[in-house]
Amino acid sequence: MAETFEVAELAEDLDEEAGTETKEPRLKYRQLENDMKNLTSTDTITCLTPHPKFLAIGTELGRVHVLDHLGFSTENGLHSVVSPSLRFWCTIYTQ
Repeated sequence: MAETFEVAELAEDLDEEAGTETKEPRLKYRQLENDMKNLTSTDTITCLTPHPKFLAIGTELGRVHVLDHLGFSTENGLHSVVSPSLRFWCTIYTQ
């Protein structure tokens, strides 16, 4: 009987230890703010393409927005149809 109590006590201790640990998220992230709030309040995002310096966002109304990683709009354009996908095309000039 004493062995059963010890095992139960050890199991409770393990549960308490496991419950006190804070788990880190696998990915660290931060919500986009600034101009992004205005964009999502008036339109629906249909696609997003990341770039090391920018995010290109296509919307249901055919708009294409280029935002920096803080959410500030740098450029935008208008198409006549929904933007189903976007791609960055980079050209490197050498001299």
